[in-house]
Amino acid sequence: ICKVRGNVAPHLIIQTRDGAVHVMVLSEERFWRSHSFAQNGYQGRLVPQGKHAFALIGTSEAAVEEAAELAKKGIDWRK
Repeated sequence: ICKVRGNVAPHLIIQTRDGAVHVMVLSEERFWRSHSFAQNGYQGRLVPQGKHAFALIGTSEAAVEEAAELAKKGIDWRK
């Protein structure tokens, strides 16, 4: 189990054309806009999605961007 600020954060790996991306579903976190970062050879992004957010980490910006779009389309928050 992975926790972020005390809340369970389900996570998955999305395989993109440019590499694998680790996606954490942050159901209790809220952001007004996306935040990107790069550190130690990894690219990351925090992405708002309605009242929730995703955290994505991969080895290329293109992979993170593609995984963000797939996650936005593939995760149903209504449940």
